Amino acid sequence: MNFKLTPNPTFKVTVNLSVPEQKGVAPIEFEFKYKNKFELDAWFKDHADTLEALDAVIIGWKGVIGPEDKPIEYSKAHLQELMTNYPKSGQEITTAYFNSLTESRAKN
Repeated sequence: MNFKLTPNPTFKVTVNLSVPEQKGVAPIEFEFKYKNKFELDAWFKDHADTLEALDAVIIGWKGVIGPEDKPIEYSKAHLQELMTNYPKSGQEITTAYFNSLTESRAKN
């Protein structure tokens, strides 16, 4: 596989969100905007609020259903509802985003 010097503008990551009543996790696939080192630094400085920070980088999601068990599309309002109903989710999504950009996946 060749190494691409300029990354794609978006990438997908499965985030395992804690769900207390399931005593486990629920996988949700997020599509995020890519940020380089300088953009990532600015993103952290410019966004003290988790909802605003995540809304600035989330493009979409898969695996979230509404009250009628039908898939719901990503929106800032739905993200806010998710973060209200599952308080740890903001931290889990932020950590997954940051780790996707900064941690090595290579195995030696």
